[in-house]
Amino acid sequence: MCPLFFLALCSGGLNSRFLLEGAGALVGPTIGGYFWRLSNRSLVQAIDQKDHIFFQRIAKNRIDASLQSPTGTVPDYYGALELALVTLVYRLMVFFLTRRKDWVVAPI
Repeated sequence: MCPLFFLALCSGGLNSRFLLEGAGALVGPTIGGYFWRLSNRSLVQAIDQKDHIFFQRIAKNRIDASLQSPTGTVPDYYGALELALVTLVYRLMVFFLTRRKDWVVAPI
């Protein structure tokens, strides 16, 4: 039997186990982030400054949400449309090349 299941059964059933795991998943990153920021004080200011510049650039280049619809989405700042086109071209190339029996295409 899994040690976690044994612990859960001994401590009052699966409901308490899931509650404790959920609490740990919510509290763990908060406490871990706090201790990481304490132990890496020299890096925190530089990281926060770069994050601030990055988020300003994203906000400046964000497209107006009123210009898109569920069927006609506008590509985002990171170039999702270009990535989709590259993937489409690759899939078409693989499709046409695999129709020929003497070609073998390696995956990306």
